[in-house]
Amino acid sequence: MTDGWIIGAGYVGSALAEALRAMGRRPLEVRRHAAPPAGAAAHGRAVAAADALDPTSLRALPGTPIEYLCFCIPASTVPPGQPDPYVDGLRNCLAELDRRGATTTRVLLTSSTGVYEVGDGSWVDEETPTPGTAPRAARLHAAEALVRGRGASGVIARLSGIYGPGRTSLVEKVRDGSARTPRATRYTNRIHRDDAAGALAHLVALAAP
Repeated sequence: MTDGWIIGAGYVGSALAEALRAMGRRPLEVRRHAAPPAGAAAHGRAVAAADALDPTSLRALPGTPIEYLCFCIPASTVPPGQPDPYVDGLRNCLAELDRRGATTTRVLLTSSTGVYEVGDGSWVDEETPTPGTAPRAARLHAAEALVRGRGASGVIARLSGIYGPGRTSLVEKVRDGSARTPRATRYTNRIHRDDAAGALAHLVALAAP
């Protein structure tokens, strides 16, 4: 029996599932495609297929209780006029929790530091304004508003650039000598996938983040 959902068990979501299992939790990894990763069952992984944009597929998901919902679908570019998996998908998942009458104590959204729209190297924190004027920032802002609407159960994690297994291009450029130091000062924020997963699992476990 599972005890919560990870919607979007991809690069970060699957690592989060592993971190939660290490804490004794039993997450259901929800992926858009039906085929589970090789060896998933042997490693004690519970995997199911559903499309966050399809309420019918969400209704078919197992899960009682659903103590936590971790929404890890990335805010990828969406063509104008098309449904948005990040915003509309999140709205559908929250509606499904309500339909089931789930007593969910944690709704966790993986957002992005891109919501700040700051590119001049200045410091940002939780109090920095998020104008939501650029298209992607507006979508991040809209999804965050949905989670804030859940009251104390809602938690938003604004992740910076994620690197890790398979995403080490900057490190490889240094190793092979192709990296170049820019003349102008540049600032960048990065977080390793496994560090992000550990932080997210910690937020799921906290009684009052």
